[in-house]
Amino acid sequence: MKGTLSLCAVLAAATSIAPAASAQMISDSFIIPVVAHTSGTGTPPTYWVSDVAIHNLRNDTVQVGLVYFPFDHTNDWDFTFPVTLTLTARQTLLIEDVLQTKFGITSNSKGALNINCEKDFFPSNPGQCDLLVTSRTYNTGSTAGTYGQTVPANELLWNGSTTPSYIAGARNDDRFRSSLGIFNISLNPITVHYRFLGAGAAVLKEGSADILTASGRQWLFSQLGIGKVQGPITVELWLDPADITPDPCAADVITYFMAYVSKVDGNPDGTGDAEFLLAVPTQMPPVGYDCPD
Repeated sequence: MKGTLSLCAVLAAATSIAPAASAQMISDSFIIPVVAHTSGTGTPPTYWVSDVAIHNLRNDTVQVGLVYFPFDHTNDWDFTFPVTLTLTARQTLLIEDVLQTKFGITSNSKGALNINCEKDFFPSNPGQCDLLVTSRTYNTGSTAGTYGQTVPANELLWNGSTTPSYIAGARNDDRFRSSLGIFNISLNPITVHYRFLGAGAAVLKEGSADILTASGRQWLFSQLGIGKVQGPITVELWLDPADITPDPCAADVITYFMAYVSKVDGNPDGTGDAEFLLAVPTQMPPVGYDCPD
């Protein structure tokens, strides 16, 4: 089914839902900000894969499309769904190692995943198909178990206004290592500014990153110039003023991004257990959600 992904349509299903920051959501379109399939490239050698769970809340059969947006690569929002699934009434589907099993990816890759059942793309679907979606990214490289993190598919944590987003609880010390990821949910490249704050509000590092269209990037804190720091680190992020949508209520497409921190216990030794921290915007609901009819 070929169509143009309307970012307004992607967001529309969430406008009537209270903005619970990290709860699971019911919608017909989701973006999971990062999924992965890696082979021994982490520290120590880690083998990260992502599972995705999709539940159909309807008493109808629904068609669901999946699109993968690899990081560090210009992607296009005009697409034919390369993967389509059929979920019967009330069915739950678990897709293990989604990048390999559904997209045939066996090399090192990470990116974002869109899961979509909108009627615009699947005319046989009911007018509002209701899905619950979540994912887990975990390291399969340890004989002790598969340590990992839940990565929520939450559509209310967009940043696209003049207000910043924040991530608290990052660590980068003798035990923990953290990575920052940003995904660009817009039709053009954007620039996102970041500021790292130590426990006493001292600025540890400031900078900016250019993010390609419908793509993302992920860096270890050390790659951004953050050394080992005692205590928690807070990350502040904001969209470059040149990229802000001037009148979001009059625009067909609004410039948004999502950001996260992945914190792993192991630098390099430790359990390998991981936490996923999704950036929360200070403007809730996000810009463009509360426009008059």
